[in-house]
Amino acid sequence: MYDRTYLEHVGIPGMRWGHRKSRTPTVIRTTNSEDYMKKLNLKSKKLSEMTNAELKTYNERVLLEKQYKNLSKNEISPGRKFVQDIIATQGKNMINQYLSAHSKKLVDDLLKKTMKD
Repeated sequence: MYDRTYLEHVGIPGMRWGHRKSRTPTVIRTTNSEDYMKKLNLKSKKLSEMTNAELKTYNERVLLEKQYKNLSKNEISPGRKFVQDIIATQGKNMINQYLSAHSKKLVDDLLKKTMKD
């Protein structure tokens, strides 16, 4: 049936064992005001060539994007805040332990030198 004298890899390169490839392609679309304005053919127009309705549409889109960015910047999930607090606390503890251990050693060395002299 099959020639078993060599090993042939028929999987996807870089794929890990036990991980399945999703069957539906994930498409992430990012639209910003530039893309939106190109779609409406407003970006190629000068300000003086725009009608009031086009200018209003453009301004509303830019303002909405700014508001969205401001809202999403300030929101930190409770889990993320918790982890940040733990990391900060543990970091401070580790630095304090390191400094106290090394400063004690430094003081001991200085005392030994002064005692010898």
